[in-house]
Amino acid sequence: MTDDRVRVYVIWDPIFGGDFDGAAKRLSKSFPDKRISYFKDPDSLAGTLWKSVLKLDNDIAWDVYFLYGAVAKWDHEPTQPDFWMHQLYGVTKAPLFNESVFKAKLKEMLSTMEEKSSTVSTRDTKGKKLKVEFLYFKNCPSHKQALENLKAALRETHIKADLVLINVDSPEKAEKVGFLGSPSIRINGEDLEGRTDAPNYSCRLYHVNGKPALTPGKERIMEKLAAYK
Repeated sequence: MTDDRVRVYVIWDPIFGGDFDGAAKRLSKSFPDKRISYFKDPDSLAGTLWKSVLKLDNDIAWDVYFLYGAVAKWDHEPTQPDFWMHQLYGVTKAPLFNESVFKAKLKEMLSTMEEKSSTVSTRDTKGKKLKVEFLYFKNCPSHKQALENLKAALRETHIKADLVLINVDSPEKAEKVGFLGSPSIRINGEDLEGRTDAPNYSCRLYHVNGKPALTPGKERIMEKLAAYK
């Protein structure tokens, strides 16, 4: 997975003895990725902490795989993970590790994140960075193509913007954020089509070249962005 929002923290514990330092170094070198940080835990302090958090009967928690959301915060000890798997005998509190299941859960968590990210390009000529909001919910599959169109439009217009993804997962949230249907795009608070309707928790239709469409076209988005140059 190439998503730059992902961060991986690997903790090596000396479970089987032997050359712990050497084994940790060799294994760490086998995953060359700038998003991964490695830590050695020769006294198994982390494993002991997670044993308590997960309420395991094992001596320590090892060979366990956790997913935490971006808002997770720890104080003196780890918090309960949002999702976890393991490769331990007799543990029934979570499923056995399965790469495809773990990856699918990670993708699901990423897709529901409200995250601000910068689209790398040049600033608009007024020297101000735009705020572009992309509002959607997953039951309308057209949001994926709409997001691709939006990102392509930002690249091709050479506009730098703060792109905010907003997953609208309930009618209450739709009311709160002024949702006009999935997918919707707002530029500096203004709807792409200039609509000012009442909030609507539903899929949205656009008109492209006089015909109804499930997504706004890239050209229409570029046209709207150009007005801010």
